Amino acid sequence: MPPAAKPAPRTLRSGSTSQGLLVTLLGDFWAGRSVYIPSAALVDLLGEFDISTQAARAALSRVQRAGYLEGARDGRTTAYRLTTEVAERGTRVGARMMRFSAETAEASPPWDGTWTLVTYTLQADQAEERRRIRRALRGLGFGPLQDAVWISPKRRADRVLAAIGDEPALSLGVFENARLADGADIEISRIWELDVLAERYRTIGAQLDEIDRATSARTSLDPTQALVLRTEAMDHWRTLMPTDPRLPPELLPRRWPGWTARRRFAKVYDRLGPVAADHVRTIVAAHSAEAAAAVHHHAVADAD
Repeated sequence: MPPAAKPAPRTLRSGSTSQGLLVTLLGDFWAGRSVYIPSAALVDLLGEFDISTQAARAALSRVQRAGYLEGARDGRTTAYRLTTEVAERGTRVGARMMRFSAETAEASPPWDGTWTLVTYTLQADQAEERRRIRRALRGLGFGPLQDAVWISPKRRADRVLAAIGDEPALSLGVFENARLADGADIEISRIWELDVLAERYRTIGAQLDEIDRATSARTSLDPTQALVLRTEAMDHWRTLMPTDPRLPPELLPRRWPGWTARRRFAKVYDRLGPVAADHVRTIVAAHSAEAAAAVHHHAVADAD
């Protein structure tokens, strides 16, 4: 008799708040849907993640007060959905995550060897503005060549101007199509801290591989486990995504672990999707047939 399949880990990581988890579930399974979901159904969903009824109801209250949810009442039943602004932002983020996860080195367009160069000058006492500018440039995939000189291998002038060009005390220079002089070199790994990013990719890649091996060995998946593992894998992946500057393959080390991690995430996320969505429908159907019928799930394979 073959040995029993090793149980899949209960969670990929810990630390997600119940409020964040609630928004994640609403954005993942009801993206683009305007239906209201009864509060009792949302409490039951959070219960699948070992969140108590009291904590789940407190999370609903906090998330609504924070402006993420809008509510409706029908008799004694209260129901919620994401506000239009939050839902639209979540849809954009979800689409970016699917495209990011589907990227491969082979399908990446060839890099033309040019850079976008940003220089700026601030007064010495403008420390907070300096931090804001650095955060914005990091978010656009730039790395610091020097303290106030940042570079990106992609055309980003319009985005830079939109993000930081309205600061009145800022002296800003943005140059596209810049090229390095012959013989010049830059420290790609240092500028973008690729060693740190590679370690994060190796860590999540190993965890995803463990989930993949454990769940693929089974003829049927436990619905609760499929929901929990898929949601927490997505939650972790989504926090990693903004830290990746998405450099061209020509600038990355050989055997970059980011490509392997992408493949593993797509495999786990897409395989667990149908089982997780069916489980959500089953839970929600006990409270609202309309909300259950609106449940759907994303797939990396469908990224446009």
